[in-house]
Amino acid sequence: MSTRSGMVVAMLGPFVLATRECAMQMMTNGQYVLDELPNVKMSDGLRKQTQDVCNGLIGTKHDLITELFDLDDLVATEASDAQVGERVERIVQWAFEDLTKLHQVVTALDEASKRDDLEFGSASLLVMESAGNILNAFHPMRAAADAVLAVDVAAVVHAEL
Repeated sequence: MSTRSGMVVAMLGPFVLATRECAMQMMTNGQYVLDELPNVKMSDGLRKQTQDVCNGLIGTKHDLITELFDLDDLVATEASDAQVGERVERIVQWAFEDLTKLHQVVTALDEASKRDDLEFGSASLLVMESAGNILNAFHPMRAAADAVLAVDVAAVVHAEL
């Protein structure tokens, strides 16, 4: 039986839900972009970069869901709240790394569309819209993670007093 803070357990619920939503948005939007890529014009280099990022989003979705199961298992053990917090941070970091790669593609496509809107405009819009959907799901996940971590930090400070 865990001696875990009840607040950590309570705050994990919203984090898990937000992470699942973010993971689903990553998969759904990554697959949507991959399905639509043949319908838009773009350079071979940007097409490959976009495909790689979208495949990464789909793969990370699976990783995030697996990590949520592992997190649930961890919570059921005698692991410390700090260990739970480390797992939460890792989950958020994985999603953030993919968002960073997606941002690089969005930026490259935006720059290309500024040079030649007819050639790259549709591709830019396709990827930007999907990136926005993922980002809109990431923000609640990040906020829920911050709430879990704030409880963990407060518990450490309180224990030291």
